[in-house]
Amino acid sequence: AEAKAEGAGVDRAAAREGRVLLIHKYPWEAGKEEIEQRMAVYGEVDNVRLVEAQDTGRPRCFGFVTYTTREAAEAAFAGLAADEVTIVDRRGVL
Repeated sequence: AEAKAEGAGVDRAAAREGRVLLIHKYPWEAGKEEIEQRMAVYGEVDNVRLVEAQDTGRPRCFGFVTYTTREAAEAAFAGLAADEVTIVDRRGVL
């Protein structure tokens, strides 16, 4: 069974393995499919979770991308601007 971090919906095992990225500053109109396509240029995406405001359901312009491999996550991290992406690990956001 997958272990999920409370609230964030992040796979803790994947985070410990360095496969999860926190993405931010993406356009609010971008959907899950668009984000997945953009991030897939770096490697196979396992999951995309975009965070929405609880009261309005509108995007909060940040979310999490889980890759199938650490190498893909590292490639995305290297390929994107530092203000767009952060690696998540077992200690939290780096």
